[in-house]
Amino acid sequence: MGINELRAHKRKGQAGTVTWGRGWTSSVEQFIDGVIGSIGQGDWKPRITYALQLATHLYKEHLLDDDHFLDWIVNGLDTCPSERLFIWLLVVSISHYWTAVTCCRRRGKSLAESLLNQLDKIYRLEDLRPYLAVLQYLENTVIRLLATRPACLLLPTAWARYGPLLQKLADRKNHAHVTQAVRRLELRNARLLQSPKKAPSASQTPAGRVYRILDSVDYSKPVRIEDLSCDCMEIVADAPRLISMLLQWACTCYRDGAHRIYLATRLLRRWNHLGADVYDGIVSYLRDMAWVATGDPNILFRIVAELVRSKTFATGRYLQWLIATGSTGHSTDLSSPHSWPLRLVTEIPLSGLTDQIRTLRNTLLRGTMHSAELEQRALSYAEHIISQTLPTLFGIYTDTAKPNDVELDKLSSTVKLELGIWLRQHVAQYAEVSTQ
Repeated sequence: MGINELRAHKRKGQAGTVTWGRGWTSSVEQFIDGVIGSIGQGDWKPRITYALQLATHLYKEHLLDDDHFLDWIVNGLDTCPSERLFIWLLVVSISHYWTAVTCCRRRGKSLAESLLNQLDKIYRLEDLRPYLAVLQYLENTVIRLLATRPACLLLPTAWARYGPLLQKLADRKNHAHVTQAVRRLELRNARLLQSPKKAPSASQTPAGRVYRILDSVDYSKPVRIEDLSCDCMEIVADAPRLISMLLQWACTCYRDGAHRIYLATRLLRRWNHLGADVYDGIVSYLRDMAWVATGDPNILFRIVAELVRSKTFATGRYLQWLIATGSTGHSTDLSSPHSWPLRLVTEIPLSGLTDQIRTLRNTLLRGTMHSAELEQRALSYAEHIISQTLPTLFGIYTDTAKPNDVELDKLSSTVKLELGIWLRQHVAQYAEVSTQ
């Protein structure tokens, strides 16, 4: 099977793709293992450069089993001998792998433990001179983790072992920022270690703890979204599972308030920035249909619309998925819960989408009860009515006849979103002119 065939299988989700992908990933891993094992023999430098470039290219093109490959990298770092430590540090420091490993709590914790275990082995040696180069690289890697992803070093149950190692590292570097970072980390681990251990209850399940954190947000003060996202990720490290919990919390009928939309949107944007596949998490949650019984689909669609507006949710990728899976021909009645794949297309804003994506959207909506042509007419008419109602805002100074009323509540979600974006632009322009 060639690369193009593998791409087609992954896109269409055909049977056997997962098994084949894992086998292919194992072959790539064995190839890299063989090249690393030949270090020092002949022209090994070009070989290792080629192997790492090939693996990175395959990973960037999503032609490897990401979970299997990243776990293999962390395990390789943990089990490698000191003679091979430098090359494994080089592998894990590649930006694509580093970001993917450290944004996941489970792998980030394993990475931190592997680095500290290797640091402990070298610190125990009587003569450090043969290992000065690799020791410096290892210490810099630990400091990088400490500075960029300190949550990976939250190891309260093993802090008695790893704390002195980090303190020794801080003493060796003798840098104020490193010392302060280690001190803050020590306080956080001590606080976690002193947390009371109570019998498990429904509210102490991972989902219950996440819900409790989200319910306790104080909206009367600025919401620190970075801290909130880290608190949730410390409870649930698996990104798809955490995204599913967040969406379930946001759309449940047992809570109310539009604030859920905006809090969920900000958290999803933050996790996307940290490397989580928000698009895949949302589509997986919608596909499971678990939200039908107790969820409000309008909340879900509104969250997706906000993510489309901020370019966090890939509309073009979603339309391609609709075509590849044949989801466009299930039903022409978009009000049915099982018609959510196509209905979602009618709930997103159009601003920012390319002409190609807009044309593809219009094509997919043909034959349904939703007409893209009528949608555009409704938008143009609503803009005309609003501009006539607020002539000063839109620079209309001639007398015009009183416009007919337009029932905004009956407009589609896409038209409402487009009107909101259009109005905001004109208000911003008017305010800018007025202040000059």
